[in-house]
Amino acid sequence: MSTAQEIINRSLRVLGVIGAGETATSDDSSDALDVLNQMLQSLSLQGMAAYRCPLETFNLVANQISYSVGPTGADLVTTRPLKILDGYVRLNGIDYPVQLVDAPVYDSYAKKTVTTNLPDRCFYDPTLTNGTFYFYPMPSQANAFYFRSWKVLESFASLSEDVDLPQGYDRLLVYMLARELSLEDGKAINPDVERLYVEALANLKRMNHRAINGSTWEVSKPGGRYNIYTDGWR
Repeated sequence: MSTAQEIINRSLRVLGVIGAGETATSDDSSDALDVLNQMLQSLSLQGMAAYRCPLETFNLVANQISYSVGPTGADLVTTRPLKILDGYVRLNGIDYPVQLVDAPVYDSYAKKTVTTNLPDRCFYDPTLTNGTFYFYPMPSQANAFYFRSWKVLESFASLSEDVDLPQGYDRLLVYMLARELSLEDGKAINPDVERLYVEALANLKRMNHRAINGSTWEVSKPGGRYNIYTDGWR
């Protein structure tokens, strides 16, 4: 992976601001670094452009509904997840899927303190600086919960820092930065820059694509849902 300065120099050469072998001025480099880091944050929001979807885990606690995840004093200290992709509870070596629900669904549960050894639903609230999981029913045993999530792409702390990103990101960042700097300078985007940016982004999204598998663990019917753990509708 290139340093931030190398990416900035290449972008400015693409725009014709500097010539071959030249280095951007300190002021131009500093301004471009801010733009570059903002771009990385924006890329993190584009699911398939964010390559990091690590498997992480923490232990549930009996009679505890909520669990924080993030960088500051959380139940699980980690990079704050942008979005949860899937999760499951492990009991005696067997993994039981946990359905991810949104806020309105979670809020609709009348009694949130119902307990079970295997919670089958959870709501993730991406609060700052830590996100928060809410489980339903409330766990009654200290089983392990595993989940995958989108993570923020690492930013450049300095112009000389070499950020470790997979193959293909260098090319995307060069043309994406050239595109952004063009707009900041009030210049029309070069059609070739736009084409190469779109091509590089599409290549990365194809590389990062993950198939979405259907789930049959919970079946719906009018007026309720079937729970495989209680063998009943609710």
